Parts: sequence; C-alpha cells; structure tokens
Amino acid sequence: MEQAPAKPALDLARCLNDAMEVYRKNVLTFVIAVILFDVLILCSLLVLAGPLIGGMVLMCLTAMRDPEHKARLGDLFGSFHRFGAFVGFFFLTTIPILLGYAIFLVPGVLLSAMWMFAPYLMVDRQMGVIDALRTSWRIVIARGFWINVAVAALITALMLGPLLFPYVGAIAAWFLAPLAWLINTSAYIQEVKEHSDLSEFAPRGFPVVPMAGMAPTPAT
Repeated sequence: MEQAPAKPALDLARCLNDAMEVYRKNVLTFVIAVILFDVLILCSLLVLAGPLIGGMVLMCLTAMRDPEHKARLGDLFGSFHRFGAFVGFFFLTTIPILLGYAIFLVPGVLLSAMWMFAPYLMVDRQMGVIDALRTSWRIVIARGFWINVAVAALITALMLGPLLFPYVGAIAAWFLAPLAWLINTSAYIQEVKEHSDLSEFAPRGFPVVPMAGMAPTPAT
C-alpha cells in the first residue's frame, strides 16, 4: 500500500511572506498594539505581560486566518478571561529564557524555540500552561528542531536586536515586533493548524473546543 507523501517541513519563506502580507495591511493597528503592550506591561510591573501575550497571539491568529487579513485591536485584551494561567505562563517561561540569554544567548534561543507554540496552544486549543509547554516542545522536535530554532533566532533578532541601539532602537522595535509575532503565527499555522495528527503530542489529548471563530482543520 502506497503511503501518502509527508507534509513538508516548515517553510521559512512562507513565514516571511505570510507575515509581510498581513502586516502591510495592518501596520498602524499592530504598531499601536505593540505600544499599548509595552506601556501596559511597564505600568503593571509585568503583571499584565502574560495576558497581553495571549492577546497578541489571538490578534495575530485572527488576522492571519481572516480572508481579508484584518487585525482587530480589541483582540489584544481577548485572553484576559484566563488571566491567572497567562500570568503563570509568563513567569514560568520568561525567567529561564532570560537566564539562557544571559548565560550564553544560545540556551535562550533554544528554550524560545522549544516553547514557541505554547501561548498559541493555550489560546487556540485552550490548553493549560504545563500541557501547552510539553506539547510545544514535542511538536518542535517532531516537525523539525533546527528549522524551528532558526525561526526562533529570527524572532529574537527582530524583538531584541533593535534594543541594542539607544533611543532609535526602541522606536524601531515597535515596527519590527509585529513582524516577529506574525512569523511565529505563520509557523504555528503551518506546523499545528494544518496538521490533523496532533493528539500524539498532547499529554492528555487536545480539548475539543477550538478558538472562537476558527473551525478545526479537516483531516485530509
């Protein structure tokens, strides 16, 4: 019996193209969202960071899946109903990732790659924090570890690279951060949304409730 051809590995060129297509149609919305993101995180002393990460994920997913690629600023606050879970996610992942960057950069990039899909699974699949972290690293390893590390390195460069330049770098980061989020979102769609065999990765299986407004991808 002839086996069906395997789905191709993550397409980095597609990540860039998808990100640019959505971003150019919503530049102002995403820049305002990133500025709000930064201001609210600082004003809340990082307490709102996790829920806002969930909101940014929701915003990017909705825009990329929308036929007209329309981003909605209100989605930035769309994960506040899981406030505690996202606060826990932020502190559970940020501390080891920052330590990894501080020690020798590479461990931070590796951890970022392993957990790059965790907030997406929390938003899109309604997973808990630990299940999302475990499922994310299993998907990354199974779908192609090094290509995902390359994506994580690119995202890190877009997020943190501009901050190496005082004053101007902070402004540049407002314009580059949305691209990083959208690249991550395209990777998630390619490696998770477009596959129907994900139950093997989830510790207790995926919940049956998808993100509002997004029907599960049918099996092919």
